[in-house]
Amino acid sequence: MLSKYNARTQLYFKDLDGEPFSLTAGQEDIFKAVYEPSIRRAAIKTITQYGKSEVASMALVCAAVERKEKILIVSPSMKQSGIIMGKLIGHFFDHPYLTSMIEYYGKLEQLKSERSKNRITTRNGSEIMILTAEAKTVARAAKSLMGFGATLVLVDESA
Repeated sequence: MLSKYNARTQLYFKDLDGEPFSLTAGQEDIFKAVYEPSIRRAAIKTITQYGKSEVASMALVCAAVERKEKILIVSPSMKQSGIIMGKLIGHFFDHPYLTSMIEYYGKLEQLKSERSKNRITTRNGSEIMILTAEAKTVARAAKSLMGFGATLVLVDESA
């Protein structure tokens, strides 16, 4: 029997071959740590190419469409934040229901191809934003986030 996390990913998300995404046991732990609101803090440390960003982006999409969340993704550079945002945007297009939840005032195909948005909103009022902790831009970015009040914060490459 599949866990509720694996059942959710297989229902909504596709792997690189277009097949339902199946989580490994370790990836289930990552999904749970990011998705579950009862888990207040978690640190995830794995080898490179383990699928952390992939699984975290799926968990964030589920949180955004199933609950009203203010999600903030923070990393050392815009490039790193953009990796997760790109995966997240891509996963919104894995299933028609997820795609229908995107609140976007342009052509959805444009959003799908650019994958470089700094902010995405959903029809249920969720919001996903990226922020860099890069020293030269952090002051400017922090000012733009004043009053944002995230309910879910994902910090990538926190060291």
